[in-house]
Amino acid sequence: MEENLNKEIEKGKNKYSLILIIIAILIVILSGVFIYLNLAKKDSQNIYYKTIDSFASSLKENLGNAENNLNKIIGNDASIAFNIKTTNKEYTDLANVINKMSLQMSSNVDYHNKLLSSDINILYNNKDLLKAKVLADNDKMYADLDTLYNKVIRIDGLEDALNVIWQEQDFDKYNIIIDEFVKELKKALNENYFTFNETNLNVLGSDKVVYEHILSLSKEELYNIETNLLDGLKSNTQFLENIAAVTNTKEEDIIKELMDAKNNLTEPETGIEVKIYINKKTDKLEQAELSINDSKMTLIKEEEDKFNIMVDEEKLGDVIIKEGSFTLNIISGEDNLTINTEKEKLELKLNSAEISMSIKIEGNENDAKIELDINMPSENTEAIVTITSKKKEVTEVAKFDTSKAISINDLSEDDYNTMLENITNNKTLLELIQDIASLSD
Repeated sequence: MEENLNKEIEKGKNKYSLILIIIAILIVILSGVFIYLNLAKKDSQNIYYKTIDSFASSLKENLGNAENNLNKIIGNDASIAFNIKTTNKEYTDLANVINKMSLQMSSNVDYHNKLLSSDINILYNNKDLLKAKVLADNDKMYADLDTLYNKVIRIDGLEDALNVIWQEQDFDKYNIIIDEFVKELKKALNENYFTFNETNLNVLGSDKVVYEHILSLSKEELYNIETNLLDGLKSNTQFLENIAAVTNTKEEDIIKELMDAKNNLTEPETGIEVKIYINKKTDKLEQAELSINDSKMTLIKEEEDKFNIMVDEEKLGDVIIKEGSFTLNIISGEDNLTINTEKEKLELKLNSAEISMSIKIEGNENDAKIELDINMPSENTEAIVTITSKKKEVTEVAKFDTSKAISINDLSEDDYNTMLENITNNKTLLELIQDIASLSD
């Protein structure tokens, strides 16, 4: 039964993966047109192509970074801490218990030698609550539970998952897939979809000479783009050969999935039209419009670098676009959503009458900090969760002795009784249990 289930899962993955990839890339490209419009002053089609090329280059750059990581041993230290502030007596004791909890984890991975190790330490009141070491060696997973159990446990049933993790990747093939996809997407775009004009636009009370870039797609044209793209991919030998190789799938199966995707397409209910106005002199965005059916969203300049977001005649919020930063503010009744990005920093805030929440991400892949802040004014309570992650230099992945490991499936009743006895002798755990029990007093 388990074997049949795995086959069905794998079949489902093959069936929908290509479709999801295609849809995701199209969505990103359509969004990216707003960002990269200053790449060319004239020729709307050229701008659109450069948008596609820019996205593809960024994707290949990320793949290159991933390839570099696979060629070296990677070390990482991570932690999770809690800080609940409250003046509500109902929550004070519970907050004190949670604030004493924390987690520390140190991990090393060596893809070349198929090794991964993690040291996990859960603490309570700055004392060890549970310590464990985990080791993945090729297709075997082991756990050393420190004082909880004196034998190394082998965790069976993870062989397939580990083999997927260690599977060698040919990043050159991924680059070819991206290049061929981009080539077919450009072929699917008809030059009649794009219009370029030089015109005047009233901006902040004065006329500006602008380049008007228009992308207009009827629902029939949107449908044709999708079908032409799928037809192009189905006939592209380079695309088929390489995507079959990296997904370990037969080319005829890839072709069948593409044909099925095309046969299942339905014509969109409406078309879209995008109008972008770029200042002829400064190359800066002056206005943008997105029309879908009878509804229109417009970015109208309020001041330098700041635009009001209008949906039909109603203001939805505003956006500030500067070099190296982006701030989006959406207002809906008493609710407010703000997204702010700048170099190595992302912040999302959601405010309402009942609750406010923010997520802050600072740093980069080498040294990052994530902070989740939830504030409930009506309960006089604020909860902050802080997650840190920092890469470190390591020369090898430390292994522990697994020669006498016992399968988790072979653990006896005596083994479990031993673990239970060790748990009851854990002073830190007893302290936690006593603190939790006192909450009901």
